[in-house]
Amino acid sequence: MAIQDTRRANLRWLIENEFDGINVRLAGKVGLDPSQISRGLKLGMGDRLARRVEATTGKPAGWMDEVHLFSTASAQDLGPLRGKAVVVSPFGHRMVPVVTYAEAAEWIVAKRPYPVTERTEVDWVRMKRGGERVIGVIVEGEDMMDEVWPGDVVFLDPELEPQPGDYVLAKLAGEKAPVFRKYRPRKRDSAGVLVIELTPLNEDHPELVIDAKHKGRILGVMVEHRKYRRRSAVGLASPESKKKGGEA
Repeated sequence: MAIQDTRRANLRWLIENEFDGINVRLAGKVGLDPSQISRGLKLGMGDRLARRVEATTGKPAGWMDEVHLFSTASAQDLGPLRGKAVVVSPFGHRMVPVVTYAEAAEWIVAKRPYPVTERTEVDWVRMKRGGERVIGVIVEGEDMMDEVWPGDVVFLDPELEPQPGDYVLAKLAGEKAPVFRKYRPRKRDSAGVLVIELTPLNEDHPELVIDAKHKGRILGVMVEHRKYRRRSAVGLASPESKKKGGEA
């Protein structure tokens, strides 16, 4: 679903349910000319105006960009869904984007939670609870098998302080892609920097370190893990097939 369709639907809901269906009232609240609101209903609105509407109407950052299934009679008109799938949820539940490792690394350090633009195509999924910056990430690689498999989705909170044993997404200096590993803090080195071991569950992958010589940062701490039923693929054995192979 195009982001402008989403913004138009959310703007329409705001006017009908919080401003008695009168464009002028919302325009006065936001400090705009009524013609700008009318234009937003027809053509959509840019990022700056969307953030302004959210701020002045008491909505969280990114609310205008999220798909809501409103419980009122004026439910959002989703229209034809093209491109990537969109998952809608009851209004009031948190909608969280699901992105790649590379996208997560960019979004987590952004000033606002979800830097969605008119060109962004992203899947949204429902979470009953979670911080404002929680983000879903599609697991890449086999580092954390057999517990976390490629294609699973892990939800990360960048605002949580990692604890020993937590699963984290980390970015090492000089590396293009982040890694998903187990967080193991050790003692501080001679420079007073905490030594952090990033340990894989899969022994075929190396342990990585963050310290004074090897710079890096923790991007987010896993708060939820969603597994999906997987079928056997060439070169990637499922847990069930591996178990059977061991019994042979």
